[in-house]
Amino acid sequence: MEELKYNIEMLQMADNKKDYDGNLTEEDIENYKEVNRIFSKAESIAKLPHCVLCEKECSSFCNSHSVPKFALSRIAENGKVSETLKSKMPLHEKSLGVKQTGTFKLICNTCDNERFQDYEDPSSYSANPTNKMIAQIAMKNYLQMIYKRLVERELFTLLGEKFPQNKSFTEENLFIKNLDLIGYLSSLKYAQKAVEKSNDKYYHLYYYKVLDYVVPYAAQAVVTLVCDFDDKVINDLYSLSPEYKMKDIHVAVFPLEKTSVVMLFAEDGEKRYRNFYKQFKKLSPEDQLAAVNYIVFAYTENVFLNSKLQNEMKENKQFIELCGQGTEILAQITPSTMHNYSNYSKIQKENNIQSISKGLARHHKNTMQI
Repeated sequence: MEELKYNIEMLQMADNKKDYDGNLTEEDIENYKEVNRIFSKAESIAKLPHCVLCEKECSSFCNSHSVPKFALSRIAENGKVSETLKSKMPLHEKSLGVKQTGTFKLICNTCDNERFQDYEDPSSYSANPTNKMIAQIAMKNYLQMIYKRLVERELFTLLGEKFPQNKSFTEENLFIKNLDLIGYLSSLKYAQKAVEKSNDKYYHLYYYKVLDYVVPYAAQAVVTLVCDFDDKVINDLYSLSPEYKMKDIHVAVFPLEKTSVVMLFAEDGEKRYRNFYKQFKKLSPEDQLAAVNYIVFAYTENVFLNSKLQNEMKENKQFIELCGQGTEILAQITPSTMHNYSNYSKIQKENNIQSISKGLARHHKNTMQI
């Protein structure tokens, strides 16, 4: 949810009398405070009465990690890691404790402790990941995305009430979030089935690499690639057809004690990624890692950095640009942009699609190596 919280963090700069892209007026400060209040209310309304996995009533959800704690602990400095934001300010000075990093509240403690044991055990990576481990990663990814969309759905509902003059904007986004939820819930059921029938192959591991060093970041996410290396469209992100289903690919980068593991996988038999996979296999080992880096930093916010790396990279304009390429329009919502959204929306959509669609084709020239 960090891309949504970007505008809330602007409050801190206002309180510290700092400027960002101009001076913040008293009206700006009040606007950002209002966004903060709306976001907090959305989180509260989105809370479900039961665990999504076991469906038992649950009054207190656990803080479930979207990236394994063992991976976060490997990159932590004094128990803390740094985050990137998908926004105009991609690198942020914020550090988080490992216990609070990348968490969501959607499942009970029992399910969190028992259903992800295989992939959240660092000793499991002494060999290639099993079908069950891969399915558990997918299941955790979809749980996180379901939580995000639940909160975003309530956020847009509240924004629609707050800004009735932008009814078409909020209704369009509510429609999109509901479509996403339907897709993610279906994918979660597929992942659950894959865990239960782990002797069968439900996912295809496109890429698995063990690096002989510890990488300075940890990441785990499900992403929807826009195009392949030849600039051919894989997913039309702005299709509003209920029949059109987005096809996902999963990425994970886990630092271990002395090594690191990197993987890409998708549903077995998924045709939409076949050309991407063929193109990926033809890349040199260095370019394959560069492509993974591109996918991680351009497409997902669920990546966490060692604080020393953050200090090095925040001055790197190329990296800053990369982190901003997949910025969701949602990250730019403030009361002021809501009033002028009709023109802004079209420009933002066009710029993001053009930027992302060209990224993979030139990844080897623009991306830092792991």
